[in-house]
Amino acid sequence: MKKLLFSTSALALLASGTAVADDTPVYDYVSVNYLSANYDDDDFLGVDYEPTGFQIEGSKLITENFYIIGSYDRLGEDYNIGGQRVDVDVDTWRAGVGFLFPLSRTSHLFVEPAWVRFEGESDNFTTEEDGYGVKAGINQVISNTFHVKGYANYVDVDDADDTTFGVEGRVLFTENLHGIAGIEGNGDGTVFKLGASFAF
Repeated sequence: MKKLLFSTSALALLASGTAVADDTPVYDYVSVNYLSANYDDDDFLGVDYEPTGFQIEGSKLITENFYIIGSYDRLGEDYNIGGQRVDVDVDTWRAGVGFLFPLSRTSHLFVEPAWVRFEGESDNFTTEEDGYGVKAGINQVISNTFHVKGYANYVDVDDADDTTFGVEGRVLFTENLHGIAGIEGNGDGTVFKLGASFAF
């Protein structure tokens, strides 16, 4: 949590000196983010799982109230168990659509149903599972250089479901270059993100 607060504060301070005019939420972008996660007592290994990795995500507005989304996450960590190295990697694919419902010019409700795929790999063990997810929340312009998105994210894969809650800040350094800082999680784990977003 301290890492996220520090990152968000730093981004906000940097943004305070810029003068980018954008008073509507952003939906046309490609982002590259660094990820750091912490999952308590991982079911597979029986130990805390603290992987790091990256995320590539994008969004494209098609009509005034409809857009498409896609993302790819990779998280991984190496363990030393009984003198043996164990490498655990998890890939998550997400593709879907988004529907936005303006409350005002600066505030939108959104709903994003999507197909979700998990691919896990650890030495000789692999698993691939498909399911679906729904993300819903509010996309809010706080100022002409700072936007905030708050949401709930429900995922159901292979008859196992999970709900997480997240908040993401977007700092507009220029018209096309934005900074991203966010956190998503629940009582079982937390994922932090920090990265750059290129709006078009």
